[in-house]
Amino acid sequence: LMNEALYQKTVELRHWLHQHPELSCEEVETKKKLMEFVAENAPSLEIHDRGLWFYAAYRSDNPEAKTLAFRADFDAIPVEDDIDAPWKSVNPGVGHKCGHDGHAAWLAGFAADVHEHGADNNIIFVFQHAEEIGAGGEPCSVVMEEEKVDEVYGAHNSAGFDKDLVVVKPGINN
Repeated sequence: LMNEALYQKTVELRHWLHQHPELSCEEVETKKKLMEFVAENAPSLEIHDRGLWFYAAYRSDNPEAKTLAFRADFDAIPVEDDIDAPWKSVNPGVGHKCGHDGHAAWLAGFAADVHEHGADNNIIFVFQHAEEIGAGGEPCSVVMEEEKVDEVYGAHNSAGFDKDLVVVKPGINN
């Protein structure tokens, strides 16, 4: 389980991301903030800056290790943020109404937790830009071959499921 201090840092990261949304292919500060969080809280991971996106890699000592990739998106959409919270968007007409702030914060917190506790497998943490316009997936896909990824998991919200439930769907979902 994630320790309370790291959990709070992850929540603070999510709030910051929600408050400072950036549209697809304009996620400069978002990417910078995520990379800083991973570097500070998961210093044993290798960070690979790929321009508009990045990934972090955890290398297991296990010679039998698989390589798993976990992906989250971090772009926002052109919509007014109408929440009544201290972390409401400061960028007029831009908001995280699709949960990408939560996806990215979750993945960054997961990377820090793996740094702290280790893992039996190699883990690639892919932080994808431009999901909302369909432009981010293809550039990020190169990491699958470069890192010889065996399995890929994408973080996304789905309505209609109970709170605190993780749902895994086999295959490729479009």
